[in-house]
Amino acid sequence: MAKSNGKKIFLIEDDSAILEVMKLVLEEAGNKVIIAQQHEDLLFQIQNVLPEIILIDIHFPGIKIEEFITRMKQNSKLAKVPLIVVSADPQIVEIAEKIKANGYLKKPFSIEDLLQIVVKT
Repeated sequence: MAKSNGKKIFLIEDDSAILEVMKLVLEEAGNKVIIAQQHEDLLFQIQNVLPEIILIDIHFPGIKIEEFITRMKQNSKLAKVPLIVVSADPQIVEIAEKIKANGYLKKPFSIEDLLQIVVKT
């Protein structure tokens, strides 16, 4: 299992089963994982944590991903935080490019895929 040098990761996922697996895998690899399962005050939550990476489900309830990214990039504390989008959406590559995400992870994904994207980001 790849190690990722203990990054602080903010994980935004509404599927509790996927969330728990991602959290477990990332923590086992030495990362600190902060989770969000609700959209209220999400930017405020992220700003308080100041993560090194954000992994976000692009279809997270209550969030319009383009609007969220715009607001995040306008926030001086969050503008440079790498953003990895996660989705089963067949258009994930195009969506990631359109919103200028730093990368994408297509569901279903392997443990190795998850760790690799964190290591390289």
